[in-house]
Amino acid sequence: MVPQDAGRGLRGKKLVSITPSDSTEYDPPLIGLMIGTGGTVVVVNALDDSEVTIPAGVAATGAWIPLPRIKQVKSSGTSATDLVGFVE
Repeated sequence: MVPQDAGRGLRGKKLVSITPSDSTEYDPPLIGLMIGTGGTVVVVNALDDSEVTIPAGVAATGAWIPLPRIKQVKSSGTSATDLVGFVE
């Protein structure tokens, strides 16, 4: 169950449909992801270009994951689907 205040702080933020891609970059960067169908998610940080794999246990179905400035959701290594991103 998602806590009632899970989206607090997201009012007024823009939602974007995310199709994982090894070439698409988000500008402005993403500040969070909603996971429709769980699995791993590979992201690239906009601040230092580091690549991080979010494991399936964290990126579970229905999860809201706050992220600091993500510029890319990679298709290589990402198995989660039905992703929605939040931007400022």
